Amino acid sequence: MLPASLCLSFFIGVVGQGSLKAIFAKLKATRDTIYNIEEEKLHYARFEADVKQATTIGDLSPEILESLFDESRPALMQFIADRINSKHATWVASQDQPHFYGISHGDMMLLHGSDERTLNNTDKSLINSIIVNGLPLAFDSREDFSACAGLIGHVSDQSNCNSCGAISVAGALGNRLCIKTNGKVRVQLSPAYAVACCVPSRGCTGVHGCLGANYVHIWEFTHSFGIPTGGDYTPVQSMTAASGCWPYNFPKCNHTPPNMRNHSVGKYPPCGSVPARKPPCQSSCPNRKYRTNLLVDLHFTVAPGGIRVTPNVGSIKSQIYAGGPVTAAIVFYDDLLYYNSGVYTHVYGAKVGYHLIKLIGWGMMGAQGYWLAVNSWNEEWGESGLLKIGFGGCEIEQYVMYGDPDVST
Repeated sequence: MLPASLCLSFFIGVVGQGSLKAIFAKLKATRDTIYNIEEEKLHYARFEADVKQATTIGDLSPEILESLFDESRPALMQFIADRINSKHATWVASQDQPHFYGISHGDMMLLHGSDERTLNNTDKSLINSIIVNGLPLAFDSREDFSACAGLIGHVSDQSNCNSCGAISVAGALGNRLCIKTNGKVRVQLSPAYAVACCVPSRGCTGVHGCLGANYVHIWEFTHSFGIPTGGDYTPVQSMTAASGCWPYNFPKCNHTPPNMRNHSVGKYPPCGSVPARKPPCQSSCPNRKYRTNLLVDLHFTVAPGGIRVTPNVGSIKSQIYAGGPVTAAIVFYDDLLYYNSGVYTHVYGAKVGYHLIKLIGWGMMGAQGYWLAVNSWNEEWGESGLLKIGFGGCEIEQYVMYGDPDVST
């Protein structure tokens, strides 16, 4: 709640005078936030834009103004990166993240792909508890399954669609298909198909499409309906047969907000609105250059689709070592955006939600064990799109799943 000094009469008086800067200054004085010049300009510009948009809906109460102030704060700030780095953590934080330049705290809250309610469905999943003896201290699927290295290490960009679940599932399944066939079937599978067609009428109840998804349902979908081929976004005029049946519907982009599009950094254009509209499900390949019928192009998992790995380090290592990459849900905290290098552990900030990633191996940095993961925020984030995350951090071992590719047909 607002302190007494920011009572309703103050807001009514100041807003009536049109002094939004005075409101901003008063709210700023109540927060433990340290700005540099650019960050304060970014915050005020976004606050002003959000207030103007909100006034078209109705009157602004003190509580709404306070909420708009907090949500419009830049999600990436130098003082937060400095605080993280001052704790001598096992990783390096940087506010210089082209993929998220100018993004607000409110924008960040829209980036997570799942929540605890949907993840609780993993408790009903079949559990596999294989243990491989004599596992190495470090393992990288790209090296040990070299015929599939390009697929395993491929970094996608979910763009302005909360499709991290679909990307991680399609990626892991395609990787495991390549490994199981000794590199004979070396294709990217289409997360866009899962985004478009994993809908309530096909068992994907609750949130779906570009609003996030039920992680378990996507794995079940791979058994019941399959997934066709499809790589990264390609403009229609540039598609070839190599693009697969259903390429991703959204281009790589950076999450620069609409009011800052002339100031975007990095090599990709701004994403636009978050989230994007779900593409419509269809029964034919959107890529007309791809000659295989979609129904023939589908790749499936054996029943039940998704299998949960016993939530401990040894079981997860064993599954990756034996069959290839797996998917994992992690708690998404504020500081994840700042990750630049090293072994990530949560240091600063609040929980945003859950985020889905693909685990491809593990290693050690000193005494700290970590999982090697592929994220879906394009290669301008983290270690060229990859993430090392410490064992036991962010609930990472709790919701690990995989699917066994069906190669019988």
